[in-house]
Amino acid sequence: MKKLLLSVFVFFIMSTMVACNQTGTPVNPGNQSTAAPTDMATSIPTETAAATAKETATASSTPSAQLVQKTVSLFYADIGANNLYEEKRQITVDSKSSTADIAKRALEEQIKGTKSKNRTNPLNAKIRVISLRIKEDLVNLNLSKELYDSCEGTTGETMAVDAIVKVMLQFPEIKQILVKVEGKTFVTGHNIYDQPLTIDNITWSEPG
Repeated sequence: MKKLLLSVFVFFIMSTMVACNQTGTPVNPGNQSTAAPTDMATSIPTETAAATAKETATASSTPSAQLVQKTVSLFYADIGANNLYEEKRQITVDSKSSTADIAKRALEEQIKGTKSKNRTNPLNAKIRVISLRIKEDLVNLNLSKELYDSCEGTTGETMAVDAIVKVMLQFPEIKQILVKVEGKTFVTGHNIYDQPLTIDNITWSEPG
């Protein structure tokens, strides 16, 4: 009798489990296939946003160059061409500018001319600075042919050369200046400038 009751009970339990499996909600394979793309589509913008944020942070952490003011010395003659006189001027340069860049800007300012009515420019205003390169303490300076227009007469030539040398020598890194005209040796009716110029070549000194 006990065995019969046990068999009936086991049969009842098995029948109940089968019924539950048949009436339960089946798993839809389509739900799995559609879920994965949804997850991918959601993750792509998130990854892109993270990358963009990283690039923005990197860009903002990189210091950018700024414009700064530099004071340079320029040299102009008096009306009677008796001497050269220093004139201070502010120029605007990039904060990351090299000495060569600043020296080139200073010489270009010299060429523009003086702001004083009592001074004259020993350099022709049409001169172009073709190139200016520094190697160790030597400046290789290449100017346009209008430099020759500044070298009429011995006085004009020495003042023009002195002005160039004095503008360059205000920078501690520069000790020598080799001047060329459009890539060729600078030759006048008085001198051949095939050797670097130094402080010893200056004729006109600042009046005491």
